[in-house]
Amino acid sequence: MNFLAIGNAADNSELYPFDLHSVETGPQLVDSSGWIEYFTNGPNAGAFASAIEESQGLVVASLSLMEVFQWVGRNHGATPAMQAVALMQQATVVPLTTPLALQAAELSLQYQLPLAESIVLATARSQNATVLTLEQSFKSAAGGGAVAGVIVIPETDGDAESPEA
Repeated sequence: MNFLAIGNAADNSELYPFDLHSVETGPQLVDSSGWIEYFTNGPNAGAFASAIEESQGLVVASLSLMEVFQWVGRNHGATPAMQAVALMQQATVVPLTTPLALQAAELSLQYQLPLAESIVLATARSQNATVLTLEQSFKSAAGGGAVAGVIVIPETDGDAESPEA
């Protein structure tokens, strides 16, 4: 697996069934799974490339900095982890504040989401952004109902790598 294969990420875009720019025109939040997929040029990297490479309106949850740094550091070392976080910080990084944490708790209860996903969703909603993710937990939230403001990218080839792995 080639880490930080950024220049090639858009080359996978033909694997993804539609252009995200035709779906969403406002701010977008790429979660940890999307950043890792992009950095490793995974099979779904092209689905995240436009949002990441055209970083105007790109939002990053501060939690994602921690998750990506941890995953990259564990799998590729400290230097690539710092490079990944430096690139992520070119977007608007939203810190986890007390009001945001409480909103995340409410969303977790409402949609039965795990902690990380509820923080990501609360962060996106605070910025009127759409979440782009590989996390299937958004599809099964609250009994299978769709979560407004979330686009779950369908996996195109094998299992996506999760930051919690």
